[in-house]
Amino acid sequence: MADTIRNIKSYENDIQTAIDSLPSTGGEVYVPAGSYTISAQITFADNVTMRGAGESTVFVFGAGLATDVFFVNDRKNVHFKDFKIDANKASAGISHGILFIGSCIDCSARGIYTENGSTAMLECRNGGSRITFDNCTCINNEGDPLLIRSGSDCIVTNCHIDNVHTQAGANGIGVFTSVGDDYVCQGITVNNNTVNNALVYGINVENAIDVTVSGNIVNNCKSAGLAVIGSSKRVTMSDNVAKGNANGIYVGNASSGTGSFVSLCNNIVTGNHAHGIQVFLSGNVTIVGNTVAENTGSVTTNGIYLNRANQCIVSGNNIFGNQDYGFYTWHGSYNLITSNMVTGNGDNGIATAGGSADYNLIANNISVNNTDTGITTVGSNNQIAYNITD
Repeated sequence: MADTIRNIKSYENDIQTAIDSLPSTGGEVYVPAGSYTISAQITFADNVTMRGAGESTVFVFGAGLATDVFFVNDRKNVHFKDFKIDANKASAGISHGILFIGSCIDCSARGIYTENGSTAMLECRNGGSRITFDNCTCINNEGDPLLIRSGSDCIVTNCHIDNVHTQAGANGIGVFTSVGDDYVCQGITVNNNTVNNALVYGINVENAIDVTVSGNIVNNCKSAGLAVIGSSKRVTMSDNVAKGNANGIYVGNASSGTGSFVSLCNNIVTGNHAHGIQVFLSGNVTIVGNTVAENTGSVTTNGIYLNRANQCIVSGNNIFGNQDYGFYTWHGSYNLITSNMVTGNGDNGIATAGGSADYNLIANNISVNNTDTGITTVGSNNQIAYNITD
């Protein structure tokens, strides 16, 4: 076993030399507690683990450093464990922290703490498969600190993201495919994470397929806590808590308005200040079993708002205490609004409006004790049946 473990103290703290000294079958490089300045890119072979002593092992990016620092390119079974990265954005250049790029497979970062980053600190990009980010923390980052870009079957779990700011498009956790990427981002799981204070979205799923986002807590993000945008398909967001954001959950331009098959189920969406849940220019969105409550703001703030969204199912939700409408659809058709409890909202409980708000079914809802009427409709061929109103 000793032949496959290298302590960098035996290599004058030179990490790359310690890695390169491992046998071709791989091994582990151990970095004891201490502060280590990184002045150049570090690369990895297959089957290598780099392990620290927890947050007492600190890598500080040197002044002017601008590179992908811990660089894993087309490798398998490379793992990072238990250390801290200070990306030193005040002095270093734009440098990624840990980057899995190309056809990496079965790699991970666990127990990694990052701070002061100027771009992504933890990233899988362009074809990685079965990459895991577990129990990582990213604090005070200028751009998206944790990204799955064009990867497949990857997991982000038990991570904590806080204070993501400055750069346009800065999200907490990003799952996306960019125009021109060689691979589609698909089969991603994002669960049991906490994201606070992101400049745009807390968790953003963009142009991705077969994504599950569950059990996350997302607070105080400036555009939305949770978002599904672009040509994303078959995305499930369930059992999350979104509080204090602009929109709690936002589905926008999903698959150009058709075929998105996004499911929003059993989420708690409270205290947001744009809308609780907003669906914009999207179709085939299922909104079931959510608690959407006490969303209030300086502008119109509805519980659930379908904005030019069609063929959606809104069922079994508890919608109460929102500033304006409990449920409101604008220019939306062929939607099913059924079996919701809608109470104590500041305008109508349930409303349809706009010139093409047609062929909606509103049935078996309880809409009572709202400031205005329980149910009101504008449009043609809407069906209203078996509701309880006052």
